[in-house]
Amino acid sequence: MNYTNNITGTAGDDNLFGTVENDRIDGLAGNDRIFGSEGMNYLFGGNGNDEIFGGSERDVIFGGSGNDTIFGSEGDNVIYGGLVVQRSLESSGRYRVSIIRQG
Repeated sequence: MNYTNNITGTAGDDNLFGTVENDRIDGLAGNDRIFGSEGMNYLFGGNGNDEIFGGSERDVIFGGSGNDTIFGSEGDNVIYGGLVVQRSLESSGRYRVSIIRQG
């Protein structure tokens, strides 16, 4: 997946918003809130307890270290949760979930 915009957070707590294009958003450290918006996105939580919201297209979401909450949204998403994955699906949509644990 190619991206048009590279959006990077700070060591603090950030609110980072994607654009209508394909974005790469990296929260770095801190307790971040990351919003994918439109386009196909790479979303990285980084260190900290992050909330990551996928956009309306296919996104690849990486939780990182910390206690992250990930919302995949309506696209066909790929989600990497980190060391511990807790799954909660609350919608009438159709899901295919694969959990791969390493270590």
